[in-house]
Amino acid sequence: MATSVDFFFAPSLTKVMFLQFGAFPPTVVTHWRGTTTIQFTQDPAYYFSMKELIKKMGFTTIIDDTPVRTLTKSSKIRAFCSTLVDKVHSDEVDDEFIKVEELLDIKESCHLFKPIVDVTEDARNLESTNSVSNILLLMEEKIQELEFQLKTSIEDLKHSESEKVSLKTEVDIANEKLELMNRHCEELELNHKIMKDKILEAEEKNNLQLRMLQEALAAKDTKNMEILDIKGAYTCMSAELEMSSRKLEEFEAALFSSSMKVHLLEQLNKQNSSQAELESARALEIEKMMELAQTSQKEMECQLGELQNELEVLYDKIAEDHYIEEKLEISKAEVAALEQKIIYQDSIIHGLTEELKAHNAFEEKTRAKVDELENLISASTEDLKARLVCLEEVEWKLDEQVKEWEIVEDRVRNQEIQTLNLEKDLKASTAREKEPLEKLRYADEQLGQLENAIDELSARNLEVESVHEIFVKDLELKLQETEDIFERKVSEARELQEKVKSLEEHMAYFKDQAVQANDKVSLLKAELEGNTKKLVSLESYVEELKQKASDSYLKNEQIFSAKELLFGTNSRLREELQSHQLKVNELNELLNSINAEKKVTSQQMSSHVERIAKLADECSKVSELQSVTESYFKETEVELQEVIEKLMIRDSENKNLKERLLTLEAQLLTCEKGASKLAEVAENQDKSEDALSKFWDLKGLFEQLLSRFNQFKMQNEDLARQNLNLINDLATYVTKINEMQITLSAILAEKEDTSLKHHSSRGEMVNLEQKLISDKERLQSQIKIMRSAAAKMEAAVTDKLKEQMCIFRERNNLNQQLKQIQNECDLARTIIIEQVMDGTIEAKIKGTGKLKSRDLRLDNSTLSKRKSKKVSNDLHQAPQITSHQTAHAVVEPLEILALKFILCVAIMSLIIGIVLGKSY
Repeated sequence: MATSVDFFFAPSLTKVMFLQFGAFPPTVVTHWRGTTTIQFTQDPAYYFSMKELIKKMGFTTIIDDTPVRTLTKSSKIRAFCSTLVDKVHSDEVDDEFIKVEELLDIKESCHLFKPIVDVTEDARNLESTNSVSNILLLMEEKIQELEFQLKTSIEDLKHSESEKVSLKTEVDIANEKLELMNRHCEELELNHKIMKDKILEAEEKNNLQLRMLQEALAAKDTKNMEILDIKGAYTCMSAELEMSSRKLEEFEAALFSSSMKVHLLEQLNKQNSSQAELESARALEIEKMMELAQTSQKEMECQLGELQNELEVLYDKIAEDHYIEEKLEISKAEVAALEQKIIYQDSIIHGLTEELKAHNAFEEKTRAKVDELENLISASTEDLKARLVCLEEVEWKLDEQVKEWEIVEDRVRNQEIQTLNLEKDLKASTAREKEPLEKLRYADEQLGQLENAIDELSARNLEVESVHEIFVKDLELKLQETEDIFERKVSEARELQEKVKSLEEHMAYFKDQAVQANDKVSLLKAELEGNTKKLVSLESYVEELKQKASDSYLKNEQIFSAKELLFGTNSRLREELQSHQLKVNELNELLNSINAEKKVTSQQMSSHVERIAKLADECSKVSELQSVTESYFKETEVELQEVIEKLMIRDSENKNLKERLLTLEAQLLTCEKGASKLAEVAENQDKSEDALSKFWDLKGLFEQLLSRFNQFKMQNEDLARQNLNLINDLATYVTKINEMQITLSAILAEKEDTSLKHHSSRGEMVNLEQKLISDKERLQSQIKIMRSAAAKMEAAVTDKLKEQMCIFRERNNLNQQLKQIQNECDLARTIIIEQVMDGTIEAKIKGTGKLKSRDLRLDNSTLSKRKSKKVSNDLHQAPQITSHQTAHAVVEPLEILALKFILCVAIMSLIIGIVLGKSY
């Protein structure tokens, strides 16, 4: 079965079209006078599948289904051909023919062509002149389109050459930039070497400074050993002071026992005036010893007051030291922050060096890539030149093929003329059938040879066109790659510019921080200079304390010698008192008349004791005003001395009145003496009122000082709050530094991807590195100075703290000694009260033997009972007062002044008892 379909394609493209649609190509393709005949040797099923493929290709009109081959335009020839076909049909049963008509185009083989389908309804229309003219017009239009496409292709080639020139210029610029980068890298390497040399020099200097600091520490260790020796000496001094306090206690006990014995001696003096005079002389000696003891006690009190003042000064200096320590801690924190900044800057420099190394490696890679690109460009240029040569050759071949086509057309025309002649011959004689058949066969063979030649030429044209298409595709791909690379470089350049701007902002921020750190370092230097001055003053003060300690040691030795003398005199007095104890019993009767007066005086003394207790309670509140109270106590001591002198004068008067005691006027004299004593008591009350007024004034001063103390407390609390705020600020600053480190680490990670964009900012980076190096050196020198100063300050502060701890221990020992003295004074007071009670009991016993003064004695006994009850109440109140005083002494160790006053009162009571005993 045969079918003819119109194909408006070149014969050379028929097989290619079948292959593109996945079909098996035809075995034979022949061409005759603008028509192409395709012969298939497959079965009819394959032919039907080819019909569908032809429809897919856009050729849908079937001309006819008869196996007729159109050779000429005349109807006679067609009839003749039909008869020939009928005859030959028996020999060609198995073959199938498809007749396809195609527009012939000579220049179609140079480029790719678009298929244009034109389906004809009848094969006879092709023979008409109108169809031929239309085909010629279409051929001319297609030729014009092909020429236009050639022009556009030439313009594209020129454009590609201009792009190649621009790429070469860019490559040259990149090479120049690479050379500049190499120069910058060499300069950076030189700077890096210089930095390494400077760092080595700085390390050597640091080692020397460390050695100097170690030597200073060794010297400080020796000083600490000396201070420990001084502490041992001071402990020995404290032990000696304890021994002296114990001896004072023994001496006071001896004084109390001597006072009892003095009462006995007074009774003996009434019987024997000569012995009384001797005893009075001895009593004067005892009074002198007491005066010496009082002077020694006053000196001890003065020393204690001085020590308390020194303790206050030490408290102030301790507070200053604490303040200095806080400042040192703040300075240490600032130094640590500066060290962290320096470490951070070192890490930045290290990161920059690593970036430079990575940048150098990347530059090497880029150089290699540029070389590769240059090689590729050169290879591509060579390929383009070769392909241009090939195109020229192909064009030349196409020209030759066109000439061959013209020759073939001439031959075809000649054959057409021959066929016309043959037709004429056929008209002339139909009998000669064999000869035209042979000629037709011969012509068919020639046509087959021509068609084979045409097929070969079309195949060559297809190969040339495929090569040209491959070349064009390669060029397009390379152009796309170069455009992508150029766009990437532009985007990377923009990113690098943005990152360089961010780095400049970070560098400005770091410069501001460095300026702030310099200001802080200058402030710390000023504070350290002030602290050194304070340390010098503290050292001078410590030397003064050492001198005072040596003076106190000498005074203690003198006190020990005086105590030894007193101990000898006390032993003598004990022996004499034992000899006179027998005589004292006889003198007890004479003392009955004096007991009443003693009761009155004891009541007055108890009232004075109560007032003194109140004053002691109030004086415990005025512990911080020692300087003022000491002046007041000095005045009171002067007044007490005046009272003692008056008492001595009265003692002389009492001696003159001894002769009148045996007369009847004894009662009157006693009454007068009672009146004079009442007047003296009134004077003493006036003095006590003056003392109370002075005490209230001191209390006002004490309240003012308390208000100041509260103000200082508030200031200390404010300073503590400020310190907490500073600590919080430091914590926030540390968090900010950590955040900056994180951001910088991210920036460094991004820098690894943006190494190409450092070409424009390399000069700025070099300047910034130099600035960082200079800042690093300057900060390292400042840190070294700060560390040395801080080490010195720490050593000095540790020494001062040790000395202050020693002083605190000494103060505690002194407080314990004062507590012991207070307890002893309480015991003395209780003993005095017991003596008064014993005197009242003896008066009651003696009053039973005398009948004349029974009524008076009864009155006196009732009064004595009432007084004894009062005294017992006083005795109950006294331990409460003493317990209260001890509580205050534990809380406030500065209540020594009140104890001094109590001691003075006790001594006065002893002196008054002695004087009254002598007078009787």
